[in-house]
Formats: sequence, structure tokens, C-alpha cells
Amino acid sequence: EKINRREPLGAVLAGVSLLLRKQFPDADSCIHLTVGRDYLELVPESCSSPDLAPRFSRIPIKVSGEICARAAFSAKLEIDPQPEHACSWPVIDAGGQVLGTISVFPRQGLLPGFFRKDLDITGQLVALAIDNRRLYDGLTHRSQHDSLTGLPNRVFLDERLASVVKSAESSCVNFAIAYIDLDEFKEVNDVYRSEER
Repeated sequence: EKINRREPLGAVLAGVSLLLRKQFPDADSCIHLTVGRDYLELVPESCSSPDLAPRFSRIPIKVSGEICARAAFSAKLEIDPQPEHACSWPVIDAGGQVLGTISVFPRQGLLPGFFRKDLDITGQLVALAIDNRRLYDGLTHRSQHDSLTGLPNRVFLDERLASVVKSAESSCVNFAIAYIDLDEFKEVNDVYRSEER
């Protein structure tokens, strides 16, 4: 539901975290997203315990180290039986790219036998949320920016201007607009656009 409403990714993953708490009530959990190929970044809204945040904030992806880093490196489920039981499931998109990890830390004992299936389904849900957000953000960007120059277009200007006017009216603040007209820019744009094709 949160995905369909296009809520921010943090809010969607907070909802996924609530599902994890229901699935594993005697465990803490957190979700990390990859930052390039080198790091995992904790999604703060996904942390079920404030104790996890300092330990797992930003972690280098490597073969040794924290369990979530190893799961991202190997793209496979990682299980630590000791010193404290933990498992981390990689979130993988349809193209096989690791998008992040879901980690679960039981407070006592082991995870139930069905945890693999639950984490797999949860991982698919997280991958769907990330892919959906990226697709939406990409479409939004393309609709508001020129494909050749990458500069904001008329749609962006109209939306931004409406927002600024509304904000200025409600807060009694003045603002100004600077407008630059480039003569015959269309010809330059047409030349470069034809070279792009």
C-alpha cells in the first residue's frame, strides 16, 4: 500500500520493519541499502532497536566483518551462530544486483525454521519498493528536465514557481525571478540533439 501511494522509501521500509517485528517478535532487525559497490547504509526508519544504529550505520562491503556486509558481498544468506545468533539476507533485484540487506538478530535462541522463506519474501518486497522508487524518481526527473542538457525544463519551472508563490503568499515573503533569453538557442539545441541520436 505504501509503495502504491509513492511514500518515501524510508517510510516504506519502516513498514517492512514492522512486518519483520511481527514475523520475529523476539528479534531485532534492520535494513541496509547499498551505496555504490563499497558500502551499506543503514535505513534509520527500519531499525527496530536504537542499539543497532551506532553499530550498523555505514558499513564497508567485504568478505569479513559485520554479517550484513558479508551477505552483500556474497549475495547469499549469512548466518552467525556465535557469539550472538544473527542472519542477514541480501536484497537482490531482478537483474541480480544486490540492493541491500535485511538483518535479523534474535534476542534469545535461534530463529524459527521458516525464517528463510519469510526473509526471501520480505527481500522481494524490499526490492520491489526500491525498484518502484527508482522508476518513479527517474520518470519524474525525465519529465522535469531536458534530455540533452539535463537542465530543468518548463514543467519544472511551472511547478517550482507555483510552489514558491504559494509559500510566499502564506509567509508574506517577497521573491524575485531572473529570466535570461538566449537568442537562437533552439538551433544549438537542434544541432546537438541530432548528434545525440
